[in-house]
Amino acid sequence: MRRFAILVAIGMVIGAGVLLRAGCQAGPPASFVTGVRSAAAVVLYEGLPHQFFEERALEEELASRATVMLHGFPFYEETLPLDVTDDRALRDIACASGTFSAVSGDRLKKCGGFHPDYCVEWRSADGVAVRMLVCLGCSEAKCCGPAGEVLYDIREAEYARLKAILTPYQKNRPPRTP
Repeated sequence: MRRFAILVAIGMVIGAGVLLRAGCQAGPPASFVTGVRSAAAVVLYEGLPHQFFEERALEEELASRATVMLHGFPFYEETLPLDVTDDRALRDIACASGTFSAVSGDRLKKCGGFHPDYCVEWRSADGVAVRMLVCLGCSEAKCCGPAGEVLYDIREAEYARLKAILTPYQKNRPPRTP
């Protein structure tokens, strides 16, 4: 497990240059927005337990469940079917210029740092994917696409909408432990 924590930390350091350069943008990169708007398919991945606060549950899930790594984080391999109405709402939120703001200076928020609870993947007809990894603990999102990835804070109203849309999709993840 320590190996996983070290890999996550290394990934955060490596990604810091991209985040620092792009983190001051008002909205997601144009290539991300184009990818979301033109996507032919959407899938939802559910994140595993938190890498720091639920280390034992994470170890158990990694040992017993099929998972995939996306942008340095494990997700259940089983994708969740996303309702058409929820897809439209998520596309609107992801593409709106007012959804995201520059990441605050406090990188280790109360939740222990970025940990994606969900990954929404939009895929074009030719297979190019853009992804939005959403952390419901610290209200952050990582927008990932052909031009790289950028971490943002999610503004309060949009965070509430994302949480309301995504939370009912929890299926595989065991109940959170204190």
